[in-house]
Amino acid sequence: YWISLSLMGAVIVRLASEDYLGRRIEPAVAVRDALMRLPIVMVALLLKYILMVVGFFLFLVGFLYVMARYFAVTAGVVIEGRGAVSTFGRSAALSRGHKMHILGTWLLAFVIFAVVYFGIAIVAAMTGSIVISTILTTVASIAAYPMFAIIEMLLYYDARVRNEGYDIEM
Repeated sequence: YWISLSLMGAVIVRLASEDYLGRRIEPAVAVRDALMRLPIVMVALLLKYILMVVGFFLFLVGFLYVMARYFAVTAGVVIEGRGAVSTFGRSAALSRGHKMHILGTWLLAFVIFAVVYFGIAIVAAMTGSIVISTILTTVASIAAYPMFAIIEMLLYYDARVRNEGYDIEM
């Protein structure tokens, strides 16, 4: 599960980044690049989730702070080629002064996901079939997962534009 989530996240971030920058989208290249960076992505995500759990035990505010501060861990590894530890410093620098914006964006994404997911779950429950219910909720989850990786990539570039003038640099 950890391997597949790390790989999917890295591939989606790479593909979305290429599209955002107006480059040709090549899934095979994105998968190859993600596989080369996979161990680093896995370690970085493990560290991020450990910090989020610690933040959760320090009340919800600590969880939200860690989530906002280290929002661009995967993007830092995949797009910038950083190491598992240095990407945390980069994400922290990018989030400086923008944590509420980051949290608001994540909240909006979660609300959209929840509305769609629970809407589909209600429709699936009305069919009365466990098989149909399972299939529909699984399809909803599969369709929604890329949304979170794409949002991470968009927040990463948004922070670069706001902090570094990346749009002007390009």
